[in-house]
Amino acid sequence: MKILVITTREIGDVFLSTPLIHSLRQNYPHAQIDALVFAGKGGMLQENPDLNQLFSIPERPNKAEHYALFRQIWRAYDLAISTLNGDRPLLYAIVAGKQRLASLLPKNKKNFWKYWFCQKVLELNKQQHTVLQNLSLARALSLRTDPSLIPPQSHKSTAIPTKPYVVLHALPRWQYKRWPAQNWRDLALVLQQNYGWEVVLTGGNGVEEMAYVKELSQQIPRAHNLAGQCELGQLTPLLQQAQLYVGPDTAITHLAAACCPMVALFGPTNPEIWSPWPQNWQATHSPFAKKGSAIIANIALVQGEGDCVPCHEEGCDRHRGSYSRCLDELSVAKVLSYVEQLLETQT
Repeated sequence: MKILVITTREIGDVFLSTPLIHSLRQNYPHAQIDALVFAGKGGMLQENPDLNQLFSIPERPNKAEHYALFRQIWRAYDLAISTLNGDRPLLYAIVAGKQRLASLLPKNKKNFWKYWFCQKVLELNKQQHTVLQNLSLARALSLRTDPSLIPPQSHKSTAIPTKPYVVLHALPRWQYKRWPAQNWRDLALVLQQNYGWEVVLTGGNGVEEMAYVKELSQQIPRAHNLAGQCELGQLTPLLQQAQLYVGPDTAITHLAAACCPMVALFGPTNPEIWSPWPQNWQATHSPFAKKGSAIIANIALVQGEGDCVPCHEEGCDRHRGSYSRCLDELSVAKVLSYVEQLLETQT
């Protein structure tokens, strides 16, 4: 049996598809299971033991790139599963699979054609956590499901401090998810003073991100700046040996949830759908509510301030470069209180 899982979205979305891929592998141990992602977004599937092959396509492919992909996947699979509602993911499923399973919006005048091409359809539940929505695709096939997130791996060595440390991931991709830089500095200094931990700063290899983390590291004594130095697979052992991780709503925060005790800072985003997934969470409902800070298993989710939270918008100005008042007003003291409470539950 040959199965293709199509998850052409952002890095975090790809990682949240690993429970589906893992469940497929548990049910079909001898199948060929491949995945299709956007180019540059497959790092969360690095050396994934449940996958045989990883395909990629640019986010805005030209005709030649589409043709090359179609030649590779044309009717090559017994089953193609689209985790997404969009037109392009379903097109890839139609090209690749003799049978198709897709997560779609309820049938209406605009999308009724999508139902024609799918042997099985799962209607999208916009109030359900993404992991559960993905696992519902496996349940639609009457398969046993396993909600475990599978972290990426790498054969490359990782620079791990010899003393106990906390990992801080200060800069998400979009401005509207950011916590002020001064708050990150103050948090790091208190964690150093109160717990005696080393501070490790992580980040991507973008010019802005590396400059931001470098400036932050210069304000924190003895900080380890690893921005731009680690593949996603190299972050896994770094996180697994950390005393704590603190980060915003970003892909690395989802990865940290599978590895160590962690604090997630959430603002405009709805945690009921997009929260980090707690270790050993087996329930069939979302771990975190839409509104309110909480601690579940190894995760403390700290929500920003304001009656409007979560607004589901891209910041107060409704674009990705906007500020978010809820995060700007989230105090270091509140975050530290959840750090203390979380650590008490882990002992």
